[in-house]
Amino acid sequence: MNRLLTLSESQLGRGIVTASGGNHGLAIARSAHVLGARAQIFLPSNVVPDKVAKLKQWGASVEIVGDVWDDANAAALGYAERTGATYAHPFSDPIVVAGQGTLGLDILDDMPDVDVILVAIGGGGLISGLSTAIKARRPTTRIIGIEPVGSPTLHACLKAGQLVALDRLDTRVATMSCRKTDQAIFDVVRSNVDEIVLVSDEEMESAARSLWFVCRAVTKPSIGAPPFVVARAA
Repeated sequence: MNRLLTLSESQLGRGIVTASGGNHGLAIARSAHVLGARAQIFLPSNVVPDKVAKLKQWGASVEIVGDVWDDANAAALGYAERTGATYAHPFSDPIVVAGQGTLGLDILDDMPDVDVILVAIGGGGLISGLSTAIKARRPTTRIIGIEPVGSPTLHACLKAGQLVALDRLDTRVATMSCRKTDQAIFDVVRSNVDEIVLVSDEEMESAARSLWFVCRAVTKPSIGAPPFVVARAA
């Protein structure tokens, strides 16, 4: 919503386009629906089917392109160039990142003395915005990012000391899959994030099943990532 609120009526009238593993697409679809704009969402083939259904419920047009987010993103950029639609990047956009940072402020409102925050990472926009807000108000809070073993995007960048692109992706979790992030995102993560840990798809799926058995919460694998890391550290 933060990104769309910056657009003029003429820009909204040309429609919005983005590429997403699912979550950013849902945010764009709902925001476009609220503002009366058309939304075109490109998704990789490993997107969870219920995300596609929800996108369509919000009135978005959906197209599946390629096996990973990077493929879908190339299609979204091409669509924007052909049609004049406004492209909304899921993480390489300071306005989007600023909007995501409000989650950090919400956390501090509810838990002003929070010691550790765990964040699942896709392209890095959420953890960049959240960590910026948290560190500005409570610099002692540890921010720990979580990536799949098969998509260690920012973990690899930190290890190399520079922005790198992964040769391949091997994860079933579409919302945590990205071959290459953005330099600005990497700079924020390098400055604000205390640690990035890796988990397997199977570990996330196991934790998601445990959330159902214990809490009766139906979740996707990425939601299982933080509780798995907590359990592993216990």
